[in-house]
Amino acid sequence: MSSVNKKILKLFLPIMFLIFVSVSTANSVRVKANDNNKNFYISRGEFANILVNLAFPNWDGQKGGDNFFTDLDEPSLNKDSILFLYKKGILRGYPDKTAKSNKPITYFEAFALISRTLGVVDISDNDNNGHWASTYFNVLKEEGFLKKGFNEYENKIITRREAEELLNKIFSNQGDAQDLVIDLIKSKNMLKSYGRKDIYRVVLEKDGQAYVSIVEIYTKFLKEIFHQMISMKSFDTEDFSEIEIYADKNYNYLNVVNSKNKDNCQKWVRIKSTFTNSINFPMFIEHFDYSKCLFRLEKEDSQEGLTKLIYYVTDSSNQDIKTILEKIGVVSQNINQQDINFTVEKIRGEVYIDKTGKILKEAYELKIYINPLNRITLNGLSEYFEIGEDGEFEIPEEVRNAPLVDI
Repeated sequence: MSSVNKKILKLFLPIMFLIFVSVSTANSVRVKANDNNKNFYISRGEFANILVNLAFPNWDGQKGGDNFFTDLDEPSLNKDSILFLYKKGILRGYPDKTAKSNKPITYFEAFALISRTLGVVDISDNDNNGHWASTYFNVLKEEGFLKKGFNEYENKIITRREAEELLNKIFSNQGDAQDLVIDLIKSKNMLKSYGRKDIYRVVLEKDGQAYVSIVEIYTKFLKEIFHQMISMKSFDTEDFSEIEIYADKNYNYLNVVNSKNKDNCQKWVRIKSTFTNSINFPMFIEHFDYSKCLFRLEKEDSQEGLTKLIYYVTDSSNQDIKTILEKIGVVSQNINQQDINFTVEKIRGEVYIDKTGKILKEAYELKIYINPLNRITLNGLSEYFEIGEDGEFEIPEEVRNAPLVDI
């Protein structure tokens, strides 16, 4: 070897060694990254795929409709999931009609997809300086899914581990929860006796003023005799009305008292009816299509062994909502018959079940957005009581002898 070659070799050996060390280190880092890849980002497409498979377990890879996005032309593992969420209005894409499925998803983008899946509409509020993600953050924070403050998530990428943990916490027992709902309602509707108390609190926000109404209903059904006491109070006008109802196989018996006739109360009247042959005083969740709801189960930390079933109504028409609210008698005067142009912000409920499978209570919230100055919020609570079938329950004689009227 010539002296020139030796000099060249001497010069390049240290460089070759450094290159070797660099490549070896890079390989070791790459292995480590693969072992811990859950600590790295998750793409928008991957997040969409996990969300769809957990929240919609029966979707079975169904097509999501026409391809709206210009960057989804090539076959992709996540393409159907993205189009499925787009068709449902959950994933919206970018103004340039791209989905950017390979782009890392941020916390706020993830919160938005989850909240929309739960049926929450993004009516931006004044929290967090009117940020577009305020509604989504607040919903998940209130549910107890988020531990940090708003600013700690802003403009940051969610890791794969965090995304999987959050999605599994919310959606993993979807199928079991839905089966439980169906079984609960079937068993409830087979009861031959029950006691129940319902309280509805309605807040109408109108032009900067809040108007509150309370409806209380006490119901008892035993040995084919039905008894119900209904009390309605409006705190802004001090109006009230009270209705007492009895029903048996042949008649309904009514007595109505309100603020206008309290000094000259109506007497009992009797109406021909077969009301108790098809009696079914529904739970709030029964008003909705189960296939358009999302459910999750939580075990309560108590010796009673309670289970909490949480539900979110993700799709409902305005006319359906108006019909439901009129049926329970809380908003007939608040939403004009001809004007049902409102947005349902949120419908959420909880059902508490004891270890024997009996319903103890149901609590729920419905929020309606009409415009920035007009909203309606309904909070309801239904409690169920055990009534032994051997109990005594009769319609009073004065009620039975009420005059028969035609309606």
